[in-house]
Amino acid sequence: MRVFISSIQNELIKLLIGKRTWITLIIILGISIITAVGLFKENRDNQDWKADVESKLQSTEMELKNMEEMPYKYKKILNDEIELYRYYLEKNISPYEANVWKLINKSSGVMMILTIIIIIASSDSLAREFSKGTIKILLIRPINRWEILLSKFTALTLYSWMLIISWFILTLIIGSALFGGLGDFNIPHINSADGEIVMNSTGKLLLLKIIFQSIQILVFAAISFTISTLLRNNSIATAISLFLFLGSSIFYNLFQGKEWAKYILFSHLNLNEFINSKVNSVGFTLTESLLMISIYLVTILSVTVVIFSKKDIKV
Repeated sequence: MRVFISSIQNELIKLLIGKRTWITLIIILGISIITAVGLFKENRDNQDWKADVESKLQSTEMELKNMEEMPYKYKKILNDEIELYRYYLEKNISPYEANVWKLINKSSGVMMILTIIIIIASSDSLAREFSKGTIKILLIRPINRWEILLSKFTALTLYSWMLIISWFILTLIIGSALFGGLGDFNIPHINSADGEIVMNSTGKLLLLKIIFQSIQILVFAAISFTISTLLRNNSIATAISLFLFLGSSIFYNLFQGKEWAKYILFSHLNLNEFINSKVNSVGFTLTESLLMISIYLVTILSVTVVIFSKKDIKV
């Protein structure tokens, strides 16, 4: 156990001291500053928010009226926007009110960048050992092959959480400085879905998004790690994993409606669907989707361990 823990520490240190980590932190810092300035300016420039919302309401109603033959999906988006604008005016709620939690929620798109970074790190994790010839050092240590893989994947999981926490803290500091404190954690986040107004606490919504996106990061890290382990080529593993990550929604849309499609992994990765609904687009509950993801995750990692443990490795 001591050797195993030591292996995790060594892998984590290698990830943290690399240039990739510092580049990622600079990118996160840049996105957080740009988003904060944009939100601050938006709040400052829209003191007369009612006039702005009324103008958008009239414009959207006119667009909907003049385009009767528009696709249903687009018409639904416009109807939801109209309901949202009306709700703002009726309840006297400014959509431009800003604080730290709203800033972090708005900058949560950085999680997509973090997913790409983790995919690259996962692809490079074991393939780098083969390319540098350091795999032989790992194999002669008093540790099983499955423990080598598990220590690397555990380090990648910890690394991903460290990056997420770094983004959260950096944005929290920037937002607190710009908006004069933390503000209300429960500032309302209002959305319109299927003609109904849905109100959530911005802080709670943010935490759910982080948890759900972290699960997706873990899945794609496992996929990338597996491909890299089997092919021993980080470039191919990165390319395939990024293709699957960026094209996952396309794959889902291609097979949407097929009975078997609801059992594929990509049908369950958009866990944000559960924020405003008890079931996702394929009719699964959150518990059922998490179970499906867990089955795929365990299967992927188990296959990797079995093949790596039995494969004849020439060093």
